[in-house]
Amino acid sequence: MAIGVFDNRFCFYGAWNRSENAEGLEWFLRTVYPRITTDFQFVVIGGGMSESLQNKLKSYKNFSYLGFVDEPVKEIAQCQALIAPLHKGAGVKVKVIDALSSGTCVIGTKVAFEGIEDNEKNRLFFMAESPDAFAAILNNWRAIGTASKQAAADEFYSRYNTNHFTDLL
Repeated sequence: MAIGVFDNRFCFYGAWNRSENAEGLEWFLRTVYPRITTDFQFVVIGGGMSESLQNKLKSYKNFSYLGFVDEPVKEIAQCQALIAPLHKGAGVKVKVIDALSSGTCVIGTKVAFEGIEDNEKNRLFFMAESPDAFAAILNNWRAIGTASKQAAADEFYSRYNTNHFTDLL
């Protein structure tokens, strides 16, 4: 996949009718967003969002809700990072795998990274648990270019796209 990227765009992705996703986004809006001093654009991807949460997002000038999209990885790949402020959940998060497969960094909690290892050469994980930690990562963000994202995607792909059952037969 060819990767393009916007210097100031970050995204959230999930099934918004799942409480752990909606609660994480609301937590971010309530506790992290007021601490962000940089002018970013935030894109929210995925269906099932309640009308009340959609209305809440509309009150933020730099948030846009795309809803369900056919190819979410293409949208994620255009972003600097996926933000995954998950405080509940179990197992590997598909949203994180989707982001990493496109070379897109993830800013998330320990819960977001369960069962996944970071790249060795091209760092993709930015772990934060507190509102101050999330805000510090965002406020100190250095834009990641297309070539760096492609290198990270290639490293991730080479590590995880081997030893499939069908290949071993």
